[in-house]
Amino acid sequence: MLEINGTKYKIILVDTNIVSETLKYKNTIGNRVIDFIYKKSIPCFSLVTLKELRSVPKLYNAFFDIFNILPSILIKDYHQLAEEELTVYKGSNKVSPFIATIFKNPFEKINIDIRKICNSFFTPEFMTQFENDKKSILTSILNLKPNYPSNGKAYTKKEIDLFIFTVVTQQIALYNYRFAKAIVDSGNFINIKKFPSIQTIAAFAFYKFYISNRKPRLSDIPDLMISSAYPYVDVVLTEKDQAELLRQIKKRHEICSDTSVLTFSDFID
Repeated sequence: MLEINGTKYKIILVDTNIVSETLKYKNTIGNRVIDFIYKKSIPCFSLVTLKELRSVPKLYNAFFDIFNILPSILIKDYHQLAEEELTVYKGSNKVSPFIATIFKNPFEKINIDIRKICNSFFTPEFMTQFENDKKSILTSILNLKPNYPSNGKAYTKKEIDLFIFTVVTQQIALYNYRFAKAIVDSGNFINIKKFPSIQTIAAFAFYKFYISNRKPRLSDIPDLMISSAYPYVDVVLTEKDQAELLRQIKKRHEICSDTSVLTFSDFID
């Protein structure tokens, strides 16, 4: 929830697939989606979504044409969220998941023009590296899969939880080795619940690539990146496969417990 002038608004994370469909059909079902979002809610978008839209100029420009004039928020990416979770681990401060507003507020003296910033950063070289990174991450995940076979016909909840714990602790060590070593040397375990962004990515990685029978796709990687923000929003608006995985994870694990999920089909009569 985000409180503005005494009014509480739900934060809805709209992923790339839904943004794309909303923009393509903005005069029909897209209008319903936008109307729903702005009923005491504010949409937020991942930097990953903006990167993906950049490769389709028509949708990229249409996105800013709409959300430059409507209240909307840019949420931190998976690296930024993980770094902040590390920063607040031992204190009482909470993670602040948002970067900036996307829309231009006429009442603010200083406005950050997100479109201009994105245009300057999302160069052809940057976008090529983004595509290469996706391929590299997918290859790495698939290469590691044989290293964690199930002890039986199907993975147990205990095996999945161990996978999530292992991935989270490994990622924390990669982000800040001294931090992880200090905790281990003190004889304690890292409390992975204080790293919900990494925990969520680990859970989705397992459910997407270890349990699902669907053939892995390059588009799975942006979905994985965006999922890091799920614990910090009230509602996730995503495509059906991702929504189903989120429901399974919520049901079996203490992850994204307070996050609801919707799909594009919820707006079709």
